[in-house]
Amino acid sequence: MKYRQKTILTGALIVLVLIMGVPFTAATYNFSNGPGENDILVATAFTNETKTYGTLEQISNAPDGDFTFSELPDGEYKLYFSYWIPEMTGWGVGDTTVTIENGETLENLLFNGTLLYGDNDSYLWPQAEALYDSIVNGTVIPVSGSGSISGTAGFFDSSDTATDYMKFARGAAIGLWKVQEEEEEENVLPVANFSSNVTAGNPPLTVQFTDNSTGANSWSWDLNGDGIEDSNETNPKFTYTETGTYNVSLTVSNTGGSDTETKSDYIYLCNPLFQPGENDILVAKGVTNATKTYGSFENILSSSDGDFAFSDLPDGEYEIYFSYWIPIMASWGVGKLPVTIEDGQAVEGLLFNGSTLSNDDCSFMWPQAETLKDKIDNGTVTPVSGSGSISGTAGYFNSTGAPSAYMYFARNASIGLWKVAEEKEEETEVNVSLASSTFLGGNGDESITNGNKVSVANDGTVYVIGSTDSTDIPVTTGVYQTSLAGSTDLFIARYNSDMSELLACTYFGGTGSETRGCIKIGFDGSVYVHGSTTSSDLPATGSYSTMQSGTNTFVAKFDSSLSSLQACTNMGGLGHDYAYAINVLDDEIYITGSTKSVVMATAGAYQTSYDFDSEDIFVAKLNNSLGVIAYTYLGSDDDEVGVDIEFGSDGTVYLLADVKDNGMATTGAYDDTSNGNYDTFVANFDSSLSTLLAGTYFGGGEDERSNDLEVGSDGCIYISGRTKSGVLATSGAFETEISNTSTWEGYVAKFDSSLETLYACTYFGGNDNDYLSSVVVADDNVFITGYTESIDIPTTTSGTNSGDNDAFVSWLNDDLSTLLYSTYYGGSDSETAHGSVITETGNLLLCGQTGSVDLPVENAVDDSFNGSSDLFVSRWRVLDESEPKLFFSPEDTTLIDGQTTEIAIKVSSLPDGLSGYELTVNIADSAIAQIVDITYPEWSTITDNSSLPGSSVYLKTVDLERDVQVDATGVILATLTVEGKKAGNTNISLDVSKLESDDGNEINAIVETGTLEVTMMPIPGETASPRDLDGDGLYEDLTGDGACGFVDVEAFFYQMDWIEENMPSKVDYNGNGRVDFDDVVSLFDMV
Repeated sequence: MKYRQKTILTGALIVLVLIMGVPFTAATYNFSNGPGENDILVATAFTNETKTYGTLEQISNAPDGDFTFSELPDGEYKLYFSYWIPEMTGWGVGDTTVTIENGETLENLLFNGTLLYGDNDSYLWPQAEALYDSIVNGTVIPVSGSGSISGTAGFFDSSDTATDYMKFARGAAIGLWKVQEEEEEENVLPVANFSSNVTAGNPPLTVQFTDNSTGANSWSWDLNGDGIEDSNETNPKFTYTETGTYNVSLTVSNTGGSDTETKSDYIYLCNPLFQPGENDILVAKGVTNATKTYGSFENILSSSDGDFAFSDLPDGEYEIYFSYWIPIMASWGVGKLPVTIEDGQAVEGLLFNGSTLSNDDCSFMWPQAETLKDKIDNGTVTPVSGSGSISGTAGYFNSTGAPSAYMYFARNASIGLWKVAEEKEEETEVNVSLASSTFLGGNGDESITNGNKVSVANDGTVYVIGSTDSTDIPVTTGVYQTSLAGSTDLFIARYNSDMSELLACTYFGGTGSETRGCIKIGFDGSVYVHGSTTSSDLPATGSYSTMQSGTNTFVAKFDSSLSSLQACTNMGGLGHDYAYAINVLDDEIYITGSTKSVVMATAGAYQTSYDFDSEDIFVAKLNNSLGVIAYTYLGSDDDEVGVDIEFGSDGTVYLLADVKDNGMATTGAYDDTSNGNYDTFVANFDSSLSTLLAGTYFGGGEDERSNDLEVGSDGCIYISGRTKSGVLATSGAFETEISNTSTWEGYVAKFDSSLETLYACTYFGGNDNDYLSSVVVADDNVFITGYTESIDIPTTTSGTNSGDNDAFVSWLNDDLSTLLYSTYYGGSDSETAHGSVITETGNLLLCGQTGSVDLPVENAVDDSFNGSSDLFVSRWRVLDESEPKLFFSPEDTTLIDGQTTEIAIKVSSLPDGLSGYELTVNIADSAIAQIVDITYPEWSTITDNSSLPGSSVYLKTVDLERDVQVDATGVILATLTVEGKKAGNTNISLDVSKLESDDGNEINAIVETGTLEVTMMPIPGETASPRDLDGDGLYEDLTGDGACGFVDVEAFFYQMDWIEENMPSKVDYNGNGRVDFDDVVSLFDMV
């Protein structure tokens, strides 16, 4: 039988597929309704698998045998049978009527012909299957196979016997039913009744109702208790959207009448689940005992039981959550009420009142309550079943800061008090992509080391520097040096803003070796280079014109096209000197590194002496002609290295260094003691390098090496490097534990501007060596780049470390607690990364070294690996604006009274190109500054502007040749020459009349305002402008070094005539209306 059923089922499925999937056209078949509901089965048969004739089994008598009609009462019978239909390749159901009188059957033809047609047959597998189920109690299913019905298969004659057995296809089923007479319907009244799949939940709640009525033929549902019919379906669905209890009524009807069933408070909706916030803190908890006595709070702050005192809690918003029994539901719910604590007392407020809680203050269903209890009781306490309610005023907090009574709950209720955490700022949307990447190199080795390896000019062009021994790097026509001069030269490359074109590339070096190159672009487009050299013939035109023996450092200045060397000076002495970093502030250049050279310091510098037999830090300041303004050592009797240099908004100089010495920190510093072999050291100098304003160590018991320093827009100091110490991270940081103390791991730290407070520090790395090379801060985002040997650094992408070393690009939030994005970047060999910068258009530029021929490149100027090792330069979209941005570059400009400076008007991105614009530039205070000239870019074919000079100037131009490409970024619209007229501060803004794309559509751009600060002309003999340090309108810092000191008193005394002529109101300290010696004394008193 099992074999038969399996075989038959297979055929049935085939039949079903064929019937459902193949259209039939040969014949039309009726549908069989099957036996009537009250018809009685009196005989069954089933043909065997060999197609022999079947017999009727007499089920009124147990023995098998031929069926005789004499045993049947008179009446109408129906014979049903299954049969194979070859034309349909499926089973059909045939039927014929048999009339029996006096134990005899009236002669009736059963069927005839090869196939049945017309009134006596039906088809389709589901109907046939229903018949078989009726015949053989759901166990017999016809087998698959072919067969046909031919000839007169059988009929009943007047002798009450069959003239022949009935012939069917194999596996056919046969059944004979007694047809029951229909009874007249009685007029019985219906009885209404119903049920539903749920009766309670949180809105929106969809409920499926089921009619359980009897005798009904029509239905009317009122599902929300408002007296209005909501549905006339038999089994309707209804969605409840508001909290509350709902009555449900069903009225059913038939010809005899109607009946109504109403269930009061049948549907119960509470608020969605109440739960403490993810960052809320549990400060007190309690559980009422099983005998329903009053409960109490457990003061977990002091770990002692007893009444809870709010004096132990800081001010803020709290929420109390509690489980309670809901009699209507015979289930547990969760209640929530707020508590405000001020000055150690709870603001008076009702906790709860009434026989049950209102829907506004509760949520329900045991699973949610259990989740709450898990939070309160660590998953150990479960309420017992039983009834209970809350009546009366259960408890409230009064002005004394203590509960007036214990809170009364059902037995085993759980209570918890949570401190509500302040909402965090919305997470930054992260959308990072590799926009472009290119190889850069020749037939030899290209390399870079730590330092400033990539820099962006105001016009958006990108400069990269490295070292090379290749003879065929892609130098361009007209550059300063077109061939390799020594064993290793520096080379400088310049790309356009989207890095789709190499604009210039030059060698720079002498007959020796040039390495450790770093680069920075001045506001005027000048290119400043700091490096190390062993060449005695490197061109030198500056303060120290002669290159010394050994390894020296140098500073060189090129024009923006790299075609002209404008100045070059040696910055080394008789010892070894190594370049590490360069930066530019206004027209002054700062460099740092390490030195073993003596007598380099300038008079008045912070440290003028060099400690022999060890490396000291040097920091130097040069003017834009590369004349030395100041030079200071930093260090004592051990090795120190200056690593990076940046500027505060006040013009002070921040230095990052690696040191071994103690005694370098200042009073109040975050850490005034060196901790391990090498520590990181962060220092803050005044702009003249004469005063160490602040200095702190940073490190643990092992080694640290620093790499990069960044000053955020809020003045905070960010540093990056690597460490083997396991005690640096702060609580709440992204990674608080070092992965492996036997290898290097990256770190990022954030200090306040005074270097007294460490705000945050996180590790970053895996189980192998990790080198965090650079940190860049933009729009409260922290980008870190470097390279790693680890295969398990934290990433948010699916990539893995595919070589010996891979570079990585990662993105943290401002407090270093969350990793927003992180990815490996590399090929099958080795990559290192040593410099990155964020452009004004929100692109991260990354420069590094690669040995991989399969490094992923995108939109590359050079997509082929060239030699033993190449540089790579990649551009990552990280902070692209959703809309173009119009802005001034620089955004904040400082200039000297009577002198001029240039300010560019730029647009961040142009997705659809640019056809032209019409703008008006406004300087808010015309007495402070004015626009004296306008320079338009080369693509501006036709230009127009209002007369100059002026403080409100109209500009108009068109790009007829469509030189500005679709998707261009960092496009300069015009460059303004602005002149300072008198000291003061004002805004510079833009009004946009028209800004149109290539298709003529208006470009909706975000317009940003800039600032102008006009400072006094420097006092004769000084290089910096006087400053008003406290904003009272009087200038105490006459030398412009960022502090009020004795040098300012001296300057006042010796330059009194000039000061009286040029800035009398700015130095009238005693308020007598004139400049005299009394003012000198007043300034002396301020020091």
